Amino acid sequence: MHISFLFTQGLLALGVAASKGRRLRRQNGSVNPEVPSDCTWWDTAIDKSHDCDFLESDWDITHKQLVEYNPRLKDDCSGFQVGQAYCVEVNHGLPRDEDLPEVTTTEDASPEPTEDSKPFPIHYGLIETCTSFYKAKRGDTCNRIIAHYKTFDFADFFKWNPAVEEDCRDLWADVYYCVGVPGTPTSPPTQTAATTTASETESAKPSPTQDGLTENCTSFYFAATDDTCAKIVAKYDTFDLDDFYKWNPAVGKDCGGIWASTYYCVGVPGTPTKPDPATAPPTTTGGIETPYSIQKYYKITMAQLAKWNQAFGAKRTALWAQY
Repeated sequence: MHISFLFTQGLLALGVAASKGRRLRRQNGSVNPEVPSDCTWWDTAIDKSHDCDFLESDWDITHKQLVEYNPRLKDDCSGFQVGQAYCVEVNHGLPRDEDLPEVTTTEDASPEPTEDSKPFPIHYGLIETCTSFYKAKRGDTCNRIIAHYKTFDFADFFKWNPAVEEDCRDLWADVYYCVGVPGTPTSPPTQTAATTTASETESAKPSPTQDGLTENCTSFYFAATDDTCAKIVAKYDTFDLDDFYKWNPAVGKDCGGIWASTYYCVGVPGTPTKPDPATAPPTTTGGIETPYSIQKYYKITMAQLAKWNQAFGAKRTALWAQY
């Protein structure tokens, strides 16, 4: 009799899975922290039409069940939010035990980083041991959040918030993200004075820096808001772009990864401390540099020069003085 009962329940679960056809997809919206611990399937409300009536009809559940699985919806569904992932199945579609699973509750959280409680909404997969949270704003990026705190790097942030993806394309505004676990510093490490000139540091690496910075760096530069790789190279005139990329690989070959308020390597043992007068940029009559003199001096390709300066023109004739 017992075996027959289990067999019947197994067929029931398979039937539910086949009828819904979406069982293997993972939830991809913000997860309500009050859903039952035995929730086995979510459906994300992609627009206003995916309301309570839609979820109840599409998943063949009662209004009472929907509210029981998602307490924040409330009886009148006034808590419905577009983009939220709602629990629509528990216990793999099988009958539940008489006792309901334990439900985790949480207080409403403010937009500021919070301690010791899980706010709402959050992305799925957020690390369970998180102790500090940050509510993302429009315009935020992973790098901006990391630079704001200066107490962890992207590897930590991604490990704590895997739903953002490795390229940070799934960072959502008005959603809470983990910015600290037990052991995370509460304030940035002491750093050298932040100026727009080089900070010559022989014995210690300043902070913050990007991943991959060369270990034998002896001179550092604190990047300003409008800095580019070419600007920094031109400022020092003691190394070229290839050197800068080699010492600071995180900026990328197109310099798209350079961050303001971050230290970059501008010298290693053997790097000249002053520019060589013999390598000054050549100019044509009237002091206007030619495309070829710029290319040769900075050791870049003509394609790079044209890409970074689109007004330069395909025929390389739109080079103006004083620009």
